[in-house]
Amino acid sequence: MIMDLKSSPTLTGDSIQLELISNQHREGLCHAANHEQIWQYMPQKATKDSFNPWFEDCLHKMQSGEQITYVVRNKTCQTILGATAYYNIQLNNRCLALGYSWFVPDAWGSTANPESKLLMLMQAFDCWNVNRIEIGTDSRNTHSYNAIKKLGATEEGVLRQHMILQDNEITDTIMFSILSIEWPEIKKKLMMRLTSGYVHHHLK
Repeated sequence: MIMDLKSSPTLTGDSIQLELISNQHREGLCHAANHEQIWQYMPQKATKDSFNPWFEDCLHKMQSGEQITYVVRNKTCQTILGATAYYNIQLNNRCLALGYSWFVPDAWGSTANPESKLLMLMQAFDCWNVNRIEIGTDSRNTHSYNAIKKLGATEEGVLRQHMILQDNEITDTIMFSILSIEWPEIKKKLMMRLTSGYVHHHLK
């Protein structure tokens, strides 16, 4: 498992591109993040005064190799739609987690989320030779739960009282995984879904 980000700093799809987070994204991300409904089920939020601590935390974790955060950009109009990340990176086990994903409300139900997942799963499985990818969601977040199920990931169980959110509420996390042996079929179905109009609407 060799994670060479320098050789491909940007992942490009049909409607979006994923760019490694940097200071040049600060203003655009700050504007995109300023919707309270985005952060309802997240351990941190990034609205108003909470944005800079969230942003600096992302940069710090990038520098330490603890987390790799991508900024999601609309290719057509170049606006920033949100962010997504790899975390819990275990090189010795060829395993990582994919998550901390958020999008502006206007992008909900569009191709942005499934296409970003496709790009990141392709990089992890096809380029880095990862064996296992984990995806988790707050047990109350039915929209996220259904999106992960639709992706084709396998539901593994519930981690009880796993996360403490910004309001100090303790919540359960439902865990999913995708294995390398399962990836070819999931990749095929996800690519078909994106090209067949399965998603409600494309990005405008």
